[in-house]
Amino acid sequence: MITSIFVFAQGLVNTSSLPNVSADKGTADKALTILFSVVGAMAFLIVLIASINYVTSRGEPDKISRSRNTIIYAMIGVVVSALAVGIVNYVLKA
Repeated sequence: MITSIFVFAQGLVNTSSLPNVSADKGTADKALTILFSVVGAMAFLIVLIASINYVTSRGEPDKISRSRNTIIYAMIGVVVSALAVGIVNYVLKA
């Protein structure tokens, strides 16, 4: 049943009008550099805002905990995105 749907769908798309895209290592490097720069900038802003919230919490345990968790989660996001870049670069080398 599923195979017949895929076969039927192949006739619906006119492939001659689709753009020809070539994704080589240079293109992937540019895209990953831009993506990692955006993620890094966002993480920096999140850490900055959370740090300001931490300093201005006036000792309230709830605000301190929330700010600390935000900083930790931002750093985890940076690590995950760095690992993603590493994995993609590893795959492209192979």
